[in-house]
Amino acid sequence: MITIRIECGLSCKPLIPRQFQTSRWYQTIMRRARAVCPAWVPMEVSVLFVDRKRMREINRIYHSQDRMTDVLSFTYPADMTGKRSEGELYLCPEQIGAQAPRYGSTRVSEYARVIVHGILHLQGYDHMTSSDRRRMNLLSSKILSNTRSH
Repeated sequence: MITIRIECGLSCKPLIPRQFQTSRWYQTIMRRARAVCPAWVPMEVSVLFVDRKRMREINRIYHSQDRMTDVLSFTYPADMTGKRSEGELYLCPEQIGAQAPRYGSTRVSEYARVIVHGILHLQGYDHMTSSDRRRMNLLSSKILSNTRSH
């Protein structure tokens, strides 16, 4: 199950491409990610759109990094009752929109890239070493190429 919450109010809602405001796109991308991730863990995911101030605050509190970022992910493992794992993706529309031109990307492509990156983090992937980064980039490319071809 995927839930979407826009916490940054009406001012940032126009910054979020329409397809990322409904759960349908996320369900599709999760199916495609599951197909390429060797050890997929089913989970319920909440997607929250927040403004720059809130994103920086979350990054400072939970990661001890007093700086902006485009996406943060948090995973909560299944409990002893067998409840599915849960994950949260925090996205900052202002940051994603601002960085798209820097990466030579469209706004929609940058949203897709950032969301897939966050989903991979929810699945336990990281980019702390060069081999981890290569693996994560390869999986991202596979998922995103599947997205474009369907």
